[in-house]
Amino acid sequence: MKMLSRLVLMLAAVMMLSGLTAVSTAAKPEHHSQMWQACHDTPVAAHRGVVTPNVDENTMKSIRLAVKQGAEIIEGDFHPSRNGTPWYVHNLTVDSITNGHGPLGSKTDKELRRLRTPHGSKLLTGDQLISFMKHHPTVEGQWELKDFNWTWKRLKAFGDAVVEAGIEDQVAWSSGSLRLLLQMAVITPGMRLEWIGFNEDLPPLAKFGTKIDQANVLYRAAFHHYGGYASYIRAAHARGIAVSARSTASGEGDTPTVWAREIKAGVDQLVTNRLARYNSWCNSV
Repeated sequence: MKMLSRLVLMLAAVMMLSGLTAVSTAAKPEHHSQMWQACHDTPVAAHRGVVTPNVDENTMKSIRLAVKQGAEIIEGDFHPSRNGTPWYVHNLTVDSITNGHGPLGSKTDKELRRLRTPHGSKLLTGDQLISFMKHHPTVEGQWELKDFNWTWKRLKAFGDAVVEAGIEDQVAWSSGSLRLLLQMAVITPGMRLEWIGFNEDLPPLAKFGTKIDQANVLYRAAFHHYGGYASYIRAAHARGIAVSARSTASGEGDTPTVWAREIKAGVDQLVTNRLARYNSWCNSV
């Protein structure tokens, strides 16, 4: 009987120690690598939403999928129809992205509403994107204004709609056109501006006469005057300009090697076509 009691007490002690070990293990703080911390601290923009074999670019499906995968910023492109309505489309023509043909700017809103992408999605207007942003206040928009058929009147109508909707803090105007950025600086004062300078190292500030918040650049451009990415970024930061790296297939390349290089150099934002792959890599480093 005494032997049985001792065995019971020993078993209870072992179970108690096991419980304490489990608790202490669970309470132990995780230690992450510097790269893990850096990539989690770097805001990431989903380039044209998240595109998959079944989801087309710049569609509501691609935007919702980007949000589902944790995108903080949705990058997309706008240019106006024949009616002057902003449409969320990248290319000058609708040929490669819809069942239609010809320049988007030559088509009426009615014609554009009839078009469908390869997987059956409708094209989106600026008003639809504004509505989406209003209902997703934690998501930001990086809205590139393509230099196709924009007039002052059309830009003003778009800018006014963004301000009236109260989402001006969520949206940054982006463009490779000095003219468009300068006009938006007047139409929507205080909104963020991003210069896309694929052929220039830093925004030509003397030409702007206004505050440029961010430069979206290609890696190779950084070597033109600065001899490297890190020195380019330091020069930009000295001017009060953040740096966004376009880590896309048409930009730097969309791979872990590129992401690591850009993060180590100190970029302030990454733009990617592979958000799910980026998240997986970021959690594994």
